[in-house]
Amino acid sequence: MINNRIRRTGRYTFASSFNRTEYRLEKVKLINVEQALTGSKQKTMKALKNHVQLIGHLGADPEVKKFENGRMMARLSLATNEPARGKNGEKSIRTHWHTLVVWGKLAEICAKYLQKGREIAVEGRISYRTYTDSEGNSRLSTEITVNDLLMISGKRAG
Repeated sequence: MINNRIRRTGRYTFASSFNRTEYRLEKVKLINVEQALTGSKQKTMKALKNHVQLIGHLGADPEVKKFENGRMMARLSLATNEPARGKNGEKSIRTHWHTLVVWGKLAEICAKYLQKGREIAVEGRISYRTYTDSEGNSRLSTEITVNDLLMISGKRAG
């Protein structure tokens, strides 16, 4: 049976047109979202802090370093694209570059299977690092420390 109804809960208005089973599931999701927004689910909100998910193409082959203690690190350059509009309304694509840092077994996998042009999805956190360049200037670097990686496709077509 299909129900068409508009439901008001506090600040939000929801229009629904589906069967009763789906409506009950949607109602449960709504309660969880409202609890997260009001802060009553502190663990959920803490887990969302400093959380990054990106999908893009590798701009270069991974740079892999193996340290004296046997630990391995891979540094990747990831390009993400987002649609944009110019001042005259013409469509374009804006590319953002991200530096990814991968540690341990995942770094070994990156070294073995990833190459320039490969499409990947990553999940991790933003980290900041200061270093001194070759001219003696102090620099700030923004990197994404990868916790999980998914290989989406082979080399990019074209």
